[in-house]
Amino acid sequence: MRISGNGSDISGTVTVPSSKSFSQRCILYAGFSETEARIGPLAFSNDENIALDIIKSCGLNLVISGDYIEISGKFSCPDLINVGESGTSYRISLGLLSARGCRTEITGDRLLAARPIGPLVESLERCGARFEFKPDGFPVMDAAETIMEEWVIDGSLSSQYVTSVLMASSLKNDRSVIHVLGRTVSPDYLKITEESLDLFGIAAERSGNYYTVTRRSRPDKVYIEIEGDFSSAAVMLVFGVLGSVDGIRVRGLKRRSIQGDSVIVKMLADAGADISWDTDSNDDSIICRKSDLKKITVDADRYPDLAIALSITGIFSPPGVEILNPERLRIKESDRLDAIIKMAERYGSHVELRDKILKIQPGEERKPSDITVDSKDHRIIMAEACAIALSGSTGFIKFPHEVSKSYPAFFWELEKLSVKVIP
Repeated sequence: MRISGNGSDISGTVTVPSSKSFSQRCILYAGFSETEARIGPLAFSNDENIALDIIKSCGLNLVISGDYIEISGKFSCPDLINVGESGTSYRISLGLLSARGCRTEITGDRLLAARPIGPLVESLERCGARFEFKPDGFPVMDAAETIMEEWVIDGSLSSQYVTSVLMASSLKNDRSVIHVLGRTVSPDYLKITEESLDLFGIAAERSGNYYTVTRRSRPDKVYIEIEGDFSSAAVMLVFGVLGSVDGIRVRGLKRRSIQGDSVIVKMLADAGADISWDTDSNDDSIICRKSDLKKITVDADRYPDLAIALSITGIFSPPGVEILNPERLRIKESDRLDAIIKMAERYGSHVELRDKILKIQPGEERKPSDITVDSKDHRIIMAEACAIALSGSTGFIKFPHEVSKSYPAFFWELEKLSVKVIP
């Protein structure tokens, strides 16, 4: 796919996809808990489809109605599930399979197999689950003899480990106490877990290093509305404040969202961006326009996805961007730290990595030609595409379909903003 832009005349309206952080949690929990559910609207991103395939493997019935999914039926332990490249579905499924006492083989993408899973496995092993890892890096697990009474989980590497244990404990017991070790990274994602569980009648309350998980009720059926995804919206909002004189309208977002990445609106506003919620609109939407920004600082430990979107400001906004704890970006879908450094240097930016801080500022202006983006990481592809359009360059996206992991319509939405996209 080829894309090009002239760095100006960027304007229009885009719609963001559903929050896969919410949708995956709700889909998987509905299936494993045998709770009849209607969930949507969905973008049917790759990660959402993986979650749907997993519960289908568990015997659940799925009926698609427009952009909603109806889930019903009885759970049965699957012999095999494929987690693809979805870290969220992989980690949550390990906990839920353990709670259901399953013996299941896991398979998936080799890059996901290389990502850390040890602390979660150790936690589940303490409860009696057994794991035998295959040459492909994924386990065959046997949880037939699990006794889940004492829960301990290290959350210092991934909050998804904590999410997995919270969900598993609620399936196994009416009341559980979970001891969370270490400083939990990306803690805002646990708020999404708490709200998702609440929809199924479960309270997950944290006090210090302990969670208390209590079942309040067992709803016969749940109706769940999935809000738009701020992680995906971030790149469009940054695109707007860097290059849209007439403005970009971003639709599909919830004004009072608990998503941690919703802080992107405040971050940009605090940096001087012309960005605001449209109070005259019938739906929640944000309008942003080209602005002179102050330096932006973002912590990659807490906001790893925002760090990718905001790295673009370091290329095109003179005060630049400061990314704290950038090493966190090395253990995502790819080595994202290396990718954003290479992207910034391509455009002549000054890049400094020192003392757990990455600084990016514009340097000697470059307009590279015939850029080739060979990343398979959805967040990196979207950031690269926006940088190409803002620079007025032309680029070749080698794996455009990879954005379907989170934002299937990304390139169609980009076209609405007068960016030239040639499949």
